[in-house]
Amino acid sequence: MKKLFLSTALLLIVATPILFLFGCGSRENVTHVDGFYVRHVLIGFSEQNLDDIHQGKSTRYELAKTLTAVNNYTGQERSFWGTGGLYEEMSNALGGLTGQKALEKFETFISSYNDDPGMVDRTSDYLIPLGSSSFIVEFDQMARRLFNDMSPMFAPENHIFNPKNSIGNVFLNFGEDINGEPIARHLNFVVSDFGIHIIIVSGLSTR
Repeated sequence: MKKLFLSTALLLIVATPILFLFGCGSRENVTHVDGFYVRHVLIGFSEQNLDDIHQGKSTRYELAKTLTAVNNYTGQERSFWGTGGLYEEMSNALGGLTGQKALEKFETFISSYNDDPGMVDRTSDYLIPLGSSSFIVEFDQMARRLFNDMSPMFAPENHIFNPKNSIGNVFLNFGEDINGEPIARHLNFVVSDFGIHIIIVSGLSTR
């Protein structure tokens, strides 16, 4: 999974739409965008998980495979991966949804399953500037992949990149599963030192 973030292809994916935003290709409705907003669901590591990671007893990817999700309303614990797990439920619920409908459905998962209190009690979504950001690298890179998923690199020749198309985007067209195996279109996820993040693009920041 780490190789995915370090690949040349990813660097091109991140860079291409930024070039479009600053003068390459069509400038219609895009030159005023200086960043974008995201929301996420975090299934966090326990204190014991973190101790095991820091002591080298296990890797975060190994522990991510064992994480469970707890419903914030009922306290009921459930599996995250596998048949009937939260990841499968989110994939099915969000499949086929775009824009505001995708955001509304995603919000139900934020309120029900999230270990990031800053997101649950937020006054605004998280801002990712087009330049560098202070977010952890795994989160930052995945957010940019989702924002850039409409890049002309993977679109028809006559496609005009428009950042508005990324709002509500929560799926990737390619990537790797939790075991590092290549997969096609799938609900995004990324593992960091905090746990598993599932991210959605929620809006644009404009000048």
